[in-house]
Amino acid sequence: MRALFVILFICFLALPAIMGCRPPGLPCSDDKDCCAPLVCNPWAGRCTKKMSPPAALANQPEDPAAPPVQDRR
Repeated sequence: MRALFVILFICFLALPAIMGCRPPGLPCSDDKDCCAPLVCNPWAGRCTKKMSPPAALANQPEDPAAPPVQDRR
């Protein structure tokens, strides 16, 4: 009976290592490797926070007085 408990204890200790997610900064290959709010950075190959554009730049309205941008080809 004692041996059974030892084997079960070792299995329960190994389970998080097998199924666990990776904290920030550890290497990854896919978003599924990282913990919930993190994503795998494709360039660095590490778990990082998902980056969004700064609020000051993302919500800028267009200036109606500015001249239209022309494509120079």
